[in-house]
Amino acid sequence: MTARLTIPTMRASLLGLVFTAAAFITQIAPTDAVMPGWMENDIDPRLANAAQQIEAGDFQQARVGLAGFIKSADGLANADAWSMLGFAERKLGNLDASDLAYRRALALEPDHLEALEYQGELFLMTEREEEALQNLSQLRALCPDGCEPLAELEEAFRKRETGK
Repeated sequence: MTARLTIPTMRASLLGLVFTAAAFITQIAPTDAVMPGWMENDIDPRLANAAQQIEAGDFQQARVGLAGFIKSADGLANADAWSMLGFAERKLGNLDASDLAYRRALALEPDHLEALEYQGELFLMTEREEEALQNLSQLRALCPDGCEPLAELEEAFRKRETGK
């Protein structure tokens, strides 16, 4: 005996599929810690996936995905992707690759808050305090009322000064 698909059965199946997809999408949505403010924006699923990998500490996998995305026309001109790649590279200890990725992000979007913060942290790691101070100054100008990237870079300076 074969099952007969009726319109109500097909509607129920379609609704189930929609709810399943919605649940999946909310699971891969980026967190504010990695991608602040991106929840309101349309985001490429590859970036959302990379953000989740970074959040989970899987920097190698994030790097692979981001490198693939950057090879696409959309990714090549995406400052967020370059900034995230710089972050992943820095966490993997690839400081030269990180530096290049941040420079590319900031060439595409000179006021990219996260790229300025992360690059400032890289500058502190590599004993380039003057350049880190320039990033800090730029963030202060861009965020006169404060913002998370500014607070994070200020914290990195405090930790450096106190040795913690």
